[in-house]
Parts: sequence; structure tokens; C-alpha cells
Amino acid sequence: MIMDIQIPEIGAFPQGFPNHWLNIYFMGRKPGSFQAHAITTTYVRCVESALSSYALARAGTLEFWDVGLGFKFGAINGATTHFETCITNMHRAGSCMTALHSRNDIPPNFKSLISPKPRFARGAAQSTIRTVRRLIQHLEQKVLSGDEIPENSPFFVKTEGPEVPVEGDPGQTIKTLDRLKIGAVEVPFSDLCEWLIEMGEYASSIATYQGEV
Repeated sequence: MIMDIQIPEIGAFPQGFPNHWLNIYFMGRKPGSFQAHAITTTYVRCVESALSSYALARAGTLEFWDVGLGFKFGAINGATTHFETCITNMHRAGSCMTALHSRNDIPPNFKSLISPKPRFARGAAQSTIRTVRRLIQHLEQKVLSGDEIPENSPFFVKTEGPEVPVEGDPGQTIKTLDRLKIGAVEVPFSDLCEWLIEMGEYASSIATYQGEV
């Protein structure tokens, strides 16, 4: 089997969003009330964690499938955990963004930094992230409680994709890893990266805030 690993690298935001932390700890630039400040800071922290976890999960997956190094099961198991952390913090970040949009104590110059409401916090994207996060939590609970789950269905997040035969080479196949799967739900890495980058862009914008409490 030939592996074709299509997990895009996210090169943006390699250091997270240091300007945000400089602003709140040294410049006193915070968006409105303490509650709004807490939600905003939680958002930025969750986005930093999601991006870092994605990078670690990608690295672990590549390390495992680099068979010249031998099969490193610790790397792929670690990648699974990092993907689960990534999705969980993406869900938390989306909840923070939704909460910020619903508050009436946000200064207009800060509100403009988070408008319009991003894709990851609405519609199909929000629903998919929420569903995967719930499956991560509830499938584990089912396993622990002894509830039945469909035979051979993924009960943790794993990388997946199609496997097709190689033309002219009987018995050989190409296996593409281009999505995450848990239960019956699949999330293409192309979508996951798009949402993560959008989250990062909003966090980067928040880090430019010049207002004060």
C-alpha cells in the first residue's frame, strides 16, 4: 500500500498572537466589561491551542507513516489525542465568538474587529465542529459504560480516506489520508484548515485592538 498523506500544513500564526497578551497584560487594552474580556481571552487561548494541537497531530501522523523510521505507534496515538484537543478547542472558540456577537457591552471599535460573524461560528461549519466534539466525548462514554456502538466504526478520531488500486500493478493500492473520521462523521482536512485559519485571522484582528477599559 502506498500512502498519500494530504494533511495541509498551516504556516500562519507560528507564534500564536503575542500582541494580544502584550495588550492585556501591559497596555490595559481590553474589550469592555470583565466578562467580555474573559470571553475574548478564552477565544484567543483556545485558537492558539487548536492551531498548536493541529500542528502536533500532523507531525505525529507524518512520523508514524515514515516507515523508514519504523512504525512509531506512540506518534500516531499522540496524533489522535492532539486532533481531539484541536477539535475540542475549535468548538470552545466558536462558542466564545458566538457569545461575543450576542453581547451589548462590546465597544463599537472592538465589535468591528469580529464582524461579520465568521463561518466557523455559524451554519454547517459550526454544526460539524459541534457534532465531532460531542462524538469525541460521548463515544468514549459509551465505550466506558458498555453501550453498543456500530461494529468496526471509529470510536476515536482517526485519519481516513479512500483506497484505490494502482493501475497496472495488481495487488498494489494507494491510500489517501485526507480527512478525520469518528463514528459516521467525516471532516475533510481542507475544511478543517480553512476554519482554523479563519479562527486565527479573527484572533490576529483582535490582537490589534487599541481601546481601553
